[in-house]
Amino acid sequence: MKHIKTIIIFVSVILLFFISECDNKTTAFRFDDASFDISLNGDNSLQANTKKDGISYHLKITGEGASKDFESPNKVPWYVISKKISDVEIDGGITTLGSNIFTSLSFEKYIIPSSVTSIKKDAFKDNTYVYSYGSNIDNKAKINLYYYSETKPTTPGNYFKMVGDEPFIWNSYKILFIGNSFTYYPYSVDNPAVPALFSSIALDLGIDITVDWVVKGSHTLTKYSNASDEMGAIVDEKLRESDDYDFIVLQEQSTTPIEGYDSFYSAVRSLKTKINSTQKSVSIYLYSTWGFPDKITGTGNYESIPIMEKAIRDAYTTCANELDLKVSNVGKAFTTVYERYKDINLYWSDNKHQSLEGAYLSALVHLSTILDVDVRATNYEPDIESSTAAILKNVAYEVAFNKEPSSIDPINTEEKENEITENSIVIAWYKKTDTSKIDQTLINSVSASLKEYLKSEGIDDSTI
Repeated sequence: MKHIKTIIIFVSVILLFFISECDNKTTAFRFDDASFDISLNGDNSLQANTKKDGISYHLKITGEGASKDFESPNKVPWYVISKKISDVEIDGGITTLGSNIFTSLSFEKYIIPSSVTSIKKDAFKDNTYVYSYGSNIDNKAKINLYYYSETKPTTPGNYFKMVGDEPFIWNSYKILFIGNSFTYYPYSVDNPAVPALFSSIALDLGIDITVDWVVKGSHTLTKYSNASDEMGAIVDEKLRESDDYDFIVLQEQSTTPIEGYDSFYSAVRSLKTKINSTQKSVSIYLYSTWGFPDKITGTGNYESIPIMEKAIRDAYTTCANELDLKVSNVGKAFTTVYERYKDINLYWSDNKHQSLEGAYLSALVHLSTILDVDVRATNYEPDIESSTAAILKNVAYEVAFNKEPSSIDPINTEEKENEITENSIVIAWYKKTDTSKIDQTLINSVSASLKEYLKSEGIDDSTI
């Protein structure tokens, strides 16, 4: 098979003009190890530093005192690279966060030092989570503000503690798991493994959560949504008796999402309606499961376990998107381990259900995803090797927080010895010389230089 890899170089003169006209009078190339004065008095007492890391940038605020107010989000010095900023670090010393200082960024949460005593209006995007090591901040922004407390507070208020590298909000929670053997293996319906391990990990991390479940082997969500079904009646009873579940996890029979999507979708929609009509405030998560050997080529319909898992994941994601729900990507974590760590067996002896290692990974992913907690900090490990537990904790964290080093979508592993790879370069210009102030001479010069270089590499005009 002949694969053609095309590299498209698109030079937009309007973009160059925009960058060159920014208030900071610099280009994106100069944001590597750059410093900007953001102090209120313009005396360099407070600086913003940008440092390039691969294709992204790190933003660090250093110094002392109050920051200036910015008229709008696009007036901050780093606005040009806002979408490429991957993290923000705020050193102790800053006292006031000025208007629009962080509104050009899209982070959902920030951690601020105890030195911050004032947050101006529009310092952050509305509904951002801000975690402070200080107290009694004069806050004018529309944010979710939490204060640090190492132990569980005895007085009402918004508090958090750090679990590993992530902030965790102090609260009491209640969760219900609804599923089948992919929820209770390798334990029993009376003591289902995933909820039990979830509870033990949470307890070890100091999280106050009540864990409940309704499970039966091979049961589908269609049956659980039917009040006339024995298990569906139990679900109805639990929902009527308790209106305070914070989270409910729905796990479908293993292959129904890919072999009977319409019934899967209909059941989830029915359960969502039932749940929302009985619960005061609840988040519903779909438990995306894994691929397994007896469905791959030779005995089933899929070429590999990762390809099967990807199909399952896509079905769960589609359903969640259509019904405005969330997904706990346990199957994605299984695929990560399957592809990276061949010596870790996540399957029971039937090569379908989860082993203890698989159940532990499942619980870790659920906890990370649902409670936004860094499970790498837990010391709780069931009867598995510590080195294996460490790997499973890292994978769960990567998947839940989208920190996996590379895409785990299945790769076609056909033999490639006879592949021919051709690289071609396409040069395209968006010509707007009348407004950009960049004339045709510059365009011709850059084009000629590129062509000269390509020719020196053995590429002729017909390929360009």
